[in-house]
Order: sequence, then C-alpha cells, then structure tokens
Amino acid sequence: MTPDAEDYQSVQILADPPRVAFSMPVTVEGRTGINLAVQTSPDLVTWTPADFDEPVPVDQRVIEVSISNNQSTFYLPFLDIISLDNPDGPALFRLEAEEAAGSSSGVVETEWSGYSGAGYLNTNNAAGEWIEFPVSVALSGNFQIEIGYALGGTSSRPHAISVNGNLVANFDPAPTAWDDWRVHSLTVPLQAGPNTLRITGTGSGGAANIDYLDVHAPQGAVFHRLQATAVGPGTVSAGPAAADGLYEEGTVVTLTAVPDEEALFSGWSGDIESEESEIAVTMDMDYTVQALFSTDISGYDPDFSIKGWATEAGGTTGGEGGQTLVVGTYPELVAALTRDDPLVILVSGLITGVGDAIRVHSDKSILGIGSDAGFENLGLQIGWNSEFGQIGNVIIRNLYFGEVAAPTDKVAVTYGGHHVWIDHCVFESPPTPDVDKYDGQVDITHAADYVTVSWCRFIQHNKNILMGHSEGNGDEDTGHLRATFHHNEFRNTKSRNPSVRFGTVHVFNNYYNTISDYGIASRLEAQVVVENNYFFNVLEPMNADSGLSDIPGHIRGEETNVYIDCGPNSIISAPATWIPPYAYILDDATAVPAAVDQYAGTGVVTFGQ
Repeated sequence: MTPDAEDYQSVQILADPPRVAFSMPVTVEGRTGINLAVQTSPDLVTWTPADFDEPVPVDQRVIEVSISNNQSTFYLPFLDIISLDNPDGPALFRLEAEEAAGSSSGVVETEWSGYSGAGYLNTNNAAGEWIEFPVSVALSGNFQIEIGYALGGTSSRPHAISVNGNLVANFDPAPTAWDDWRVHSLTVPLQAGPNTLRITGTGSGGAANIDYLDVHAPQGAVFHRLQATAVGPGTVSAGPAAADGLYEEGTVVTLTAVPDEEALFSGWSGDIESEESEIAVTMDMDYTVQALFSTDISGYDPDFSIKGWATEAGGTTGGEGGQTLVVGTYPELVAALTRDDPLVILVSGLITGVGDAIRVHSDKSILGIGSDAGFENLGLQIGWNSEFGQIGNVIIRNLYFGEVAAPTDKVAVTYGGHHVWIDHCVFESPPTPDVDKYDGQVDITHAADYVTVSWCRFIQHNKNILMGHSEGNGDEDTGHLRATFHHNEFRNTKSRNPSVRFGTVHVFNNYYNTISDYGIASRLEAQVVVENNYFFNVLEPMNADSGLSDIPGHIRGEETNVYIDCGPNSIISAPATWIPPYAYILDDATAVPAAVDQYAGTGVVTFGQ
C-alpha cells in the first residue's frame, strides 16, 4: 500500500491460513500492537492506532507489516494488506509549489524550515500575485484539496482560488509564523483531464508562502496507480493519461509500446506479461509494468575472436602449430591432455569420466566437433601445486560440461595456471536441493591469471564461479586472479556469477536470467568493472558489501546495466578504479539478451575432423 496520509486510521489485513491456529503480536512500522488470533481459515482483522503503543506514521508511502509468534516471523506475502482507510482519503498526489506551472513573481526559497520538497514559493507583496498548479485527474467531480502554506507578520492575507479561470473559493488565513506550516482544506470541482488551479493573493500583502498542493479523491471514489515504464530504446504511452498514474477503479487504460528506430519491442514484464505492443489494463488494483525494448540485431555481426585478459602478457594460442588428434573415449582424452607437446585436441561425442579432474598440460586447444561434443562426470584442471605457475596457454571451445559431483570442478584454473580461454561452452547441472552436491563450474583460484570466459551458457547451478578460494589467501592472490567475462548467459545459477576475492575482473555484455540469490560479488578489495549487462529477475544483481566477507571489494559501472524485475544492488564501498588495458567494444545492454540467445553456447563455432 502507498498512502500519503501522515497517520492512518485503520488497516485491514487478510492472513493466509496456517496449518494450526495460534495468537501472535502484529507489528506495523516496528511498533507492536494487538495480538492477532490467526485461525486455520482466512481471517480478516482490523486494528486502529488505539491498539498501538504510539501513533503509526506512514514513512515514504510504505507500510511494512509483520506478524510473529515465538517460533517464527512472517512477512509479506504471507500477509496481504487489502485496505487502508482514512476519513479524508489518502492524497492521490502532491504538487510541490517549486514545481508549479507558473507564478506571477514567485521565487523558490528555503529560509524557513519545515517545508515539504525542495522549498516553497514566495511572491511579491502586492495585490494580484498568483501561483498556478496543473492538476490532471481521471474523472470529473468535487475533489478535496489541501494547500500547504505559512504566513508570518501581523496581518491576514485574503486569497482567491480559481479553477480553469472560474472563482471557486476564498480563504483568509490569520498570521502565525513563517515557519509554522499550516494546511487549508477545501473542495473544488475538477474536470476529467488537465485543469489549472490558481491561488491569488488579493490584498496588498500578496500571497502567503505556498509549499504544496495535495489532491484527494472524491468521497467514495477508489483509485489505483498504474506505473508503466520503458526499458531500453522505446517509449510507452497511456490513454487516457492521468496525473501520477492514478485511475478510478474500473477505468480501462490502453498502454502502447513504441520502439525507437532500429529497435524492437520484446514484451511486457511485471504485473502483466504479454508480447502484444498494445494492451488494455482494467484498473482493479495497482499495476507496475515495464515495456522491454532491445536493439535490433538483424544486422549484428558478432566477433568471436579472443578478447580480454587472456590476450595480455603474451596472449593465449593453445595448441596452435601442434599435431591434431581426435579423441572419443576417456583413456584417449587423458592421454592427449597429459602430453607435454602442443596439441589441437578434437573431441568427438560425449565422453564420460570417473568423477576426477584431469590435469591439462600446457599448450592445448580442446575443441568440440559439431554441436554435441562434451564431458560428463569429469573435470579439467589447469595448474597444480607441484608445478606452480608453470601450466598455461589452454583453449577450451565448443564443449558441453555436464554433471560431476563435488569436490571436482568442471574447469579449475588454479595454482598459478594462466592464459586460459573458455569460449562457446555450456555448463549445466541437474537441479538439486543439496547446495553442496556440486562444486564450481569454472573456479579460478590460487593466483591463477589471464583468463577469458566468453559466449558460454551457465545453467542450473548453485555455486557457479568462484575467484579466490579463501579469505586468508590474499598474499598469494593479490596481483593475480585477472579475468574477463563477456557475452555469457547465467540462467538459474543461484550465486557466484562470479564471486571475486582479491581479483581484477571485467564483466561486460552478459545476460543474467532468473537468479535467486546474487549475481556478481566483489569481496576483499577486488576490483570489478561491470558494464552493459542485462539482469532479469535477479534478487541482488551485484554486491560489494560486508555480507560475504568482512571487507568489501569495489565495483564500477553499476549504472550502465539494465535491470528488469530485480532487487536492489548492495554496494557500500567506493567505485573500482581499475581500467581495462585491452581493447574491447561494448554492445548496447538492451541488445544483450538477443545476441546471447542467438550466439552463445555450443554449435555456433564448430570444428570438424
């Protein structure tokens, strides 16, 4: 609920029925009131301020309700506030005087404290001085308005109120003090659509200092708010239009999504989902919807060459120049990966391992043939402790990585492993309620370095990509763990997308789709640049706070991303200062879902025998 009234008179809630009946206290805005007896059938309960230990103000138009017993505390949506009653009706909307449509001589001032908004309007001390407010409403009727004002001095000042050029009322406030803000209420007739309400000081002293104008619904009228916004290159129009998106109950509003030139309409999201560009909304509740637009990629020419950190410090060439081998069995794969000479290894079909991590020696290109090559029940490990920092230059492309149980990672770049490019792969695990059944899909730890992960799909996994294995490994990891992630899909990957300790990481043009915990985490002074990604239905797109580690990392580029049906980011630290040293081109964030859907994963870049 989103009331404007300073204090509400009564609230009704409908509690979802529990399995057993019990009694519990109700808390509104942190104030505990009556005990609510919740039965095993739906129970409509009303309480008033008299039931609470002190008045319950509405702060920023939000009411939070919780109920608790000695076992649990329940929050919305367990409770659904279904009505909020105030004798005068909550204000439909407020018009601040400093935003008024016009004034004869008004100046926005802030000298006298206690005003609403950014200031109040002060006119000249002369008869005929006026202030006008544009007032648009969805229906004709007699509306209650409230004028916030202050008047000091020693004399009253008469005022005339007119609507659309017609005198409707007069008021003659007595002086109190310039910082004593008062409210004058009156009823005025408004027509459906735009209106002009003028306040004129008719005496020689001019008008009082005017703070705001509140507009309330006619007696008995019920209104609902429609918030329709455009996300991406396009616009949304509503017909009929209404101030602050408020419509009388039952009004049918037509929303039209219009893409910009060279853009596409993708669909509606939020309380209404539809692929039609024009939809009709019957106002029987509050609605929040987004029109989603994307850049037209019909002429898109993807660049699948290596980018990012894997190009630095000599670059990554894999087994280039070496012998080409085709492997189709687990023994053949192990034999090829553990050779010391450069090799181009072509993988045929799906190879099933024994649950272990195969140690990949340097200078290898591991490439899938066609669209169905890959691995089950095995992992690839690049780097190991006995040859710390000596293993690297590995390319992995066009391969499917299926289920393998913990503690094996599907790909582990570790113990100084370096210069690794993972491209056009699919990493997927079966759904499981056991968050520890699988380890990482791609983990980068123990001072590994110069890694790029591009055009891959990460699907259905709990702990996806971890960079930096331990809170206490800063001496080894600091100055390493450099990685780039671009044009990847992260879908139903609950967390670690990636989670970065100590590293220096670039995350751009990725598509985050339905993630129940968090997307990107920057921890322990990590420097993470996050640019032009697309987040859809992600609980917390990114965090750099003290929730995962006592010391947060840093993030830069938060404002460049698109967020649809997402929760807020949690960033408490200063922005990252690191600037990528390599060349790259950013796609428009609105083009990312279509580009990734079409071009990421296996079968796009293929290799033959």
